[in-house]
Amino acid sequence: MFAASRDGQQMYLNVLNPHALASGQSGRACVHYRSARKILLARGMSHIFDNVPRRLYPELRRKVMDCFSSDRQFYYCQKGEKPISPGVQKAIGQLFMNYRLGTESLFDAHEEGFDW
Repeated sequence: MFAASRDGQQMYLNVLNPHALASGQSGRACVHYRSARKILLARGMSHIFDNVPRRLYPELRRKVMDCFSSDRQFYYCQKGEKPISPGVQKAIGQLFMNYRLGTESLFDAHEEGFDW
């Protein structure tokens, strides 16, 4: 896989070598390597706070939002526009377990996908 760009008279090629795996031949991992292993992603959290008591809601909502890289990312994931990674799913599940709340219907759907 490569990309070409032209700067004046010189042409530059950026190349990703498919043989440079995660372990790398140079002894260090390729920073562009992505595994082709499928993972279980979640989509949507439209009913995540339905069974949360009113007194816990503000605190728990803030902690769930903190599991994401930004508030905007949280809203995209809550609406189902972006998938939720297994790490974030686990963190959210742990929060609900810490508050002794059910974890059976936190996410709207699950799908297989790549960690890209």
